[in-house]
Amino acid sequence: MHFNPYIENHNKQNVMEFIDSNFKSGHKLSYDDALFDFFYKHNNDKYNFSVIYDSNNELASILGYIPSEKWSRNDDITWLALWSSKPKKNSGILLLMNLLRTDVAKGRGIGVLGLSDVALQIYQKLGFNTGKMNHYFLRNNHLSEFTILSSKALVEGSAGVCAHHEHEHHFLDTLDIVRGYKNLKIEYYRNKYQNNPFTKYKFLFISDKEKNVLFVMKENHVNKAVSLTIVDVAGELDYLNKYTSVLTSVLHEKNYEYIDFLCNLDVINTDIWEVCCKANFAPLHFSPFERKYVELNYALKDICNEKAIFKGDGDQERP
Repeated sequence: MHFNPYIENHNKQNVMEFIDSNFKSGHKLSYDDALFDFFYKHNNDKYNFSVIYDSNNELASILGYIPSEKWSRNDDITWLALWSSKPKKNSGILLLMNLLRTDVAKGRGIGVLGLSDVALQIYQKLGFNTGKMNHYFLRNNHLSEFTILSSKALVEGSAGVCAHHEHEHHFLDTLDIVRGYKNLKIEYYRNKYQNNPFTKYKFLFISDKEKNVLFVMKENHVNKAVSLTIVDVAGELDYLNKYTSVLTSVLHEKNYEYIDFLCNLDVINTDIWEVCCKANFAPLHFSPFERKYVELNYALKDICNEKAIFKGDGDQERP
């Protein structure tokens, strides 16, 4: 078998056809050139897909990856993404192990988000730290009926019960206005979210006398109902608790059903936020919409245990 850590332009179509035939028929990456380029283009000649060819010089397995410096030169994490093999081919693990020996992985943190239970066991055997993302949601307590949430029951107490702090908060159309704040690495968020031609994101900026925080958010529409997901955070995570009142006012002003948030760390005040479980959950998938309980697995290697990861990491925000 022959391994390549990248594919070149002339092999792009072969990988797209492989995705359609072996991963999922009609998958957007199998036909949308612009989407494929936005997430996986390395430079003018190469794409961030590693591949293995069989003895007949045909594709046997593929593994996409997204280096964080694609969005910001200051980051050194490679996020592994779409992984697929032909049926009855045992080349997938060989492909992964080959990739981990290359400069794509050496001396870098490696992350995977949104993997199956079977894949999770593979990464565990390879020495990755693994777990499940915590999924929290803040319900709109002005509503009595919910279209998107699984449960109509309200938690005991009311959302938004927190201390008042002096602050300013704004929804921003552009991130250029916050470029001067040293604790926010705006380049990453501008390149990945503001410049994303496929998804419209909202940017909630909160500033007080101490620090600043930026929430990257996305609306989810189901019929006439709308929810809001926090997909990424720049700044202190404690602001999710400190300014729950701000998020509650957003819920009420825009009539969102809820705001939800996924993170690997235990950072949320669960006296105010609800924790997703099988009996009470916020759906995870909206394209297409699936009203079912889903746990999001992750695997990390050579990444600090205190490093926060969010739904926006890796390729989870790919349409």
